[in-house]
Amino acid sequence: MKRALITALVLAAAMPPAMIAMVFMRAYVKIMKERPPGNVHAGQKFWVSRLPTLGDQLTTRLSCTGKEIKNNRRWVTFDANTVDAAGQLLFRGQMKSIWAA
Repeated sequence: MKRALITALVLAAAMPPAMIAMVFMRAYVKIMKERPPGNVHAGQKFWVSRLPTLGDQLTTRLSCTGKEIKNNRRWVTFDANTVDAAGQLLFRGQMKSIWAA
């Protein structure tokens, strides 16, 4: 097979990159059920090792990695790692929020 065709077949099976944010936010909402009203989503970053393929079982672990006060506002940083069923890292994410409480 030609290289372009092989690349196209691999990309066709990969999860669309925009879905990474959805995986992260779904884990965040499921884990952080009790959030004060008025939080502001202030930013998000991702680092991709490999895009999952459609049908992969994903596990996302979320942790609070930073808390600080800037300009009289509470800033909170959450990091997440998403792995496949074999435990291989697929992508990492970081989200910053202005915490209302």
